[in-house]
Amino acid sequence: MAIINFKIIHVDYTKYRKEKDKQENCVKSVNYQTCRQNLNEAINVLI
Repeated sequence: MAIINFKIIHVDYTKYRKEKDKQENCVKSVNYQTCRQNLNEAINVLI
C-alpha cells in the first residue's frame, strides 16, 4: 500500500485542473493553501 499525503494529492489535482481548464477554455487558480483547507473540511465532514 502506498502512502498518500496532501502534496501528492495536490500535484495530481493540479494536473487534473489544467486538463479540465484546457477542455473548458478557462483558467482557474490552483492555490495550495485553498486546496488544503477544502480537503481538510471534506475530511472533517467524513470523520
